[in-house]
Parts: sequence; C-alpha cells; structure tokens
Amino acid sequence: MRRNWDVAWGWVSRFGPEGAAGGSEAAAWLPVAGALMGLTLGVLAHFCLWLGGPRAGTVLAALAVLALEWWLTSGRRVRALAALLEAAGRGSATVVEDAYLCMAVFQGLMLLKLLAVAVLSATGRGVWLMVAHGVAATVLGDGLRRGGEGGSSASSGGVLAPWVSGLLVVALGGWLSGLALAALLALAGGWCAAAVLGRFGVRPDSRGGPWGGVVLEGVVEAVVFLGALVVFAGSGGGC
Repeated sequence: MRRNWDVAWGWVSRFGPEGAAGGSEAAAWLPVAGALMGLTLGVLAHFCLWLGGPRAGTVLAALAVLALEWWLTSGRRVRALAALLEAAGRGSATVVEDAYLCMAVFQGLMLLKLLAVAVLSATGRGVWLMVAHGVAATVLGDGLRRGGEGGSSASSGGVLAPWVSGLLVVALGGWLSGLALAALLALAGGWCAAAVLGRFGVRPDSRGGPWGGVVLEGVVEAVVFLGALVVFAGSGGGC
C-alpha cells in the first residue's frame, strides 16, 4: 500500500519514486493523491483570502495557488502543455505565425486559469480545486489501469478502481465547495474524456513523459473553468 501511494503521489507531484513502474497498480490511489494536492491548494486560497481580505486576498490567492502548484509539480504539467502547443505549430508553411499563435493560446489558457482561480477564491470555493485535481488524476489513473504502460489489458474491475476512489473524493470535494452536482458533472466529463483518449490511443508514457502532464493539466484547467463558470453564473449556490 505504501509503495502504491508513493508512486501515485509521484505521478501528480514532484515527490515520489522516479519512473512509471507500478503506476497501473497505484491507479486507484491517484485520485486520492490528486485530491490531496487540490485540497492543499484550496486551503491556501482560503488562507490568503482571510489574510488579505476580499480584494487583495483574491489576487494573493490566485498567484499563490498557481505558484504552489508549479512548485509541487516542478512545472512538468505546464511545460508539457506548452510543448504540445509548440509541436502543433511545426511542419507548416507558416511556422513563425503558428508559433506566435500557439504561444498566444498558451498564455491565454494560463490567464484564464488565473482568473478562474481568483473567482473561486473570492467566492470562498477554493476547495473546488480538490475536485479539479481529483478528476484529472482519475482520468490519468484510467489510462494507466487500461494497460498504458505494459500493454496488457486490465480486468473491468481493475479499470473501474480509479473511478470508484475518484467518485468518493470528487463527491467530498463537491460537498465541501458547495458544488456537489457540478462536481459529479465534472467527473462524468472526465469519464468521457478518458474514453476519447483511449479511443485515439493516448496513454501516459512515464511519470516525466509529456502525455501524463498534458492530461493532468488539461483536465485540471477544464474543471477549474467549469467551477468558475458555475459560480460566476450564480447557478452553483444550490448544488
């Protein structure tokens, strides 16, 4: 159990054993590890809001959350996403223009993430980050459980293992943030995303490999945007 937890924590953070060995066996622990990271970031957001007040605290929370997330992950996820966007602009007749466009898209995503975290922090729903990281780690665990590393197919019960633990931590995060229904919708979206990634053969390759980072960062940003939109639209109060 300890070994699996260490491997799972190593996938979502800078800590843990190097390499991907044992990742599929640790898949059920990945949602717990992701939710723990998100909860840590959420607590930091609440602390900053308490420390600086509604205005300065909101700005401080957004900056501190992204800074701590960068440190906890060594920036692996963001760099993987940037590398993917950069690769998307190669091989065309307008390489320079595409490079500028890809950089603009990347910067826009980071700015939107900063604003979304600010919205969540300002409304006292920073714990939604627990949902975001929990869903992202669940999608990653699904890819590992489906034999992404060793090429062997897993049993149906084994494939469902990360989703069972993911459902528990996401439901808890949704309840703590007051957005339980939105949290379940986010997990359902993660299930669909995992199915699409599996259909196109996208599998996490290694702890430091590009696809693991892209999956984690992409899903985290999508769920953070969802939470901010729900809060901003005023439809999350009764969830």
